[in-house]
Amino acid sequence: MEKSTLRSNQISSQRTLEMDCDAATIKAISEYVIVDPGEDAILNCTVDGNPLTPDHIRWERDGYDLRAKTITGYANGTGTLVVKDAQREDVGNFRCIADNRVAAPDSRNVLLIVKCRCCGTLAVSGRGACRKFWVFTHSPLKTECL
Repeated sequence: MEKSTLRSNQISSQRTLEMDCDAATIKAISEYVIVDPGEDAILNCTVDGNPLTPDHIRWERDGYDLRAKTITGYANGTGTLVVKDAQREDVGNFRCIADNRVAAPDSRNVLLIVKCRCCGTLAVSGRGACRKFWVFTHSPLKTECL
């Protein structure tokens, strides 16, 4: 609403702005994301709130240089974090934080899992049997004794 008053050839103006504000809250987020080594990992965080802009959703991870390895995006209330060329050292929790300063920030973690070769125990008996082995992903079952 705008009110103008004319006084001595000057106009003074008063404006009143009313706004409905709702705290930013995370509505949907993946518990975990699994990718193959070298793939881009895409983590999404859907937020509701008013006001809500790209500046109200951010990603964090302690001890991890997000600027060197990731890009962020925003569309229709969803903040996206892309971990480029995901590798074993990228495994861990990434925190989505929703904060439009109406109330306390809301945050949740997404666990990034990067597939890799795994060590397991082979259930074979007999003399000289392999007790531990490697399983290689993206190939037929292949074992290598340690």
